Amino acid sequence: SKSDGSRKLIVSDNTTVWETGDCVTYSTVTTGLTSTSRPSMSIVRDKLWVVNGTTNPFTWNGTTKVSLDATGSSPNPGPPTCRYIEFWRERVWCARTSTNPSALAFSAIFDTAGGDLDPSTGTASWPATNVFYIDREGGSAITVIKAFKDRLYIFKNNGIWEISFRSDFDNEVIKTFSSVGSRFNTAIIELDGFLYFAGPDGIYAFDG
Repeated sequence: SKSDGSRKLIVSDNTTVWETGDCVTYSTVTTGLTSTSRPSMSIVRDKLWVVNGTTNPFTWNGTTKVSLDATGSSPNPGPPTCRYIEFWRERVWCARTSTNPSALAFSAIFDTAGGDLDPSTGTASWPATNVFYIDREGGSAITVIKAFKDRLYIFKNNGIWEISFRSDFDNEVIKTFSSVGSRFNTAIIELDGFLYFAGPDGIYAFDG
């Protein structure tokens, strides 16, 4: 969904991404992606962001695809090659990077002069210091990233963590009381004030 009211359905078989407005005619957004890497998607400032953990993230504005590989009009440095993505508090959050399965990187909002940064084009949008590490010694990679009740939650196989983020200099990672997490980013849904997800031995409800 875009701010002008237009809506498209995005469909993928991992290798190719299509869009359709009527479920009859489909247009190709991109092809040639890694067949074993499932895409994760989010809408950021009227652009579709697509990540899969193995190829460069890219954006699609309904007309043009731009690879965010730190070249041309892309940000430099660019966003990490991450597996999961979420848009929360005007920032893009990228989880489970190609080099660290417990990393959670996030975009900057303003440059050093106080100007607004577009995370898909700003040259200072992705500083190397903008990263959290979620329970690196816990024996599990990040499996889910989900904004819920104006909070950001990170799931692993063995628990759920909350990101408390008030500013670049006032933030922390908080372990919730949950002793179980989820294995699948696609097996979670928000309904009636709860997150329902597939856990290690059944379906769970989480209220935050």
